[in-house]
Amino acid sequence: MAPAPGLLARIRLMGGATDAIPSEWRNKNADALKFGVLGAANIAPNALIAPATMIPNAQILGIAARSREKAEAFAKQHQIPKVYGSYDELLADPEIEAVYIPSPNSHHAEQTIASLRAGKHVLCEKPLTANATEARALQKEFRAINANRAASNLPVLQLYEAFHTLSHPLSGRVRQLIREHVPIVTGATVRNVMPFKLFKDTDIRYDVELAGGATMDFGCYAIVYARRVLFSGFEGVPKVLSAVPTNLVRGVDEGMKFGLEFEKDGKKAKCDATVSLNGPFLGSMRDVITFAEVVGTNAAGEATILTVKNYISPSPYHVLTVECAGRKIVDEKIYADVEGKGWLSTYYHQLNWFVRRVRGEVSDEEAREWLTAIEDSIENMTVIDGVYEASGLGIRKGRVV
Repeated sequence: MAPAPGLLARIRLMGGATDAIPSEWRNKNADALKFGVLGAANIAPNALIAPATMIPNAQILGIAARSREKAEAFAKQHQIPKVYGSYDELLADPEIEAVYIPSPNSHHAEQTIASLRAGKHVLCEKPLTANATEARALQKEFRAINANRAASNLPVLQLYEAFHTLSHPLSGRVRQLIREHVPIVTGATVRNVMPFKLFKDTDIRYDVELAGGATMDFGCYAIVYARRVLFSGFEGVPKVLSAVPTNLVRGVDEGMKFGLEFEKDGKKAKCDATVSLNGPFLGSMRDVITFAEVVGTNAAGEATILTVKNYISPSPYHVLTVECAGRKIVDEKIYADVEGKGWLSTYYHQLNWFVRRVRGEVSDEEAREWLTAIEDSIENMTVIDGVYEASGLGIRKGRVV
């Protein structure tokens, strides 16, 4: 077995540099799940191409983009065998079994429905839709398509939203530690702050017509992490208490502060969230860009705090501690150890779970713990809608609804 890549190679690999992957890890099985990519997006090398290079049962077969020239350039750069002149042409190819959708937020639902109608499994970038109404419309279409397939004795299709963070073992360990050490959660804080402005004002993240905004881009992680990890034992969809945009670019939120209220057994707990695509630098560095903290009490009634830093992309480095009555009782690093590749990224785990679910190697129940199914996407979009309504900016519009 080849040794694990060094720190620099690991960082480059997280940026989609597949040349950092040892050749011994590039072998493909004959029945590997064949993917098509709908769009030559910047996230695709990180989220799909690099991890697929290391998974024997995943192969990137084709790419379509807004123009054939753009698709050809992308295919050449990333060694993708097939190039299509349109999205419809890719979806019509019977060799393509699954599609990855990294397009602008406003296009997600439309392209997901088209892919499902073409008989493809779908892994779609977050957020799955532009709003909750669109997510419910997508769910209705998804269920109808699978009902028709089942009636025709065809295998049902799989659809998941790409919240890669939840696929990493760190998320599971945080849930476990909360159950063990903070069974009574009274509050939480989540901060997702880019250290400085990484994107130009012309970026799609600042385009309301493309369903952009910090809450859609970076804030959705805070919401899903609070719901699925920090408050995983709580009931229903949290209530949005308040939401205030901290800066506007072209009328779109560059930052947002919002409060959520969770309920369990008649008791309420608040989560305060801050998201920003533009600093502050020192606070971002202190938090290792993303930060989550749960406060509450243990079974003995002692004050307990769980802290996790860099929870979104923990593979290169993260902090996980639990303090009880002023004493540090947990200080761990949760690096997944799969075949000696202990540095594997969240994207690797996400794609591996997706492929295994499509191939029937894991149950629906197990997949739902590590991936994000449509029912969960609806709840997440309901909270995002609530944040935008409370902020006065209004719910984002999509191309389906």
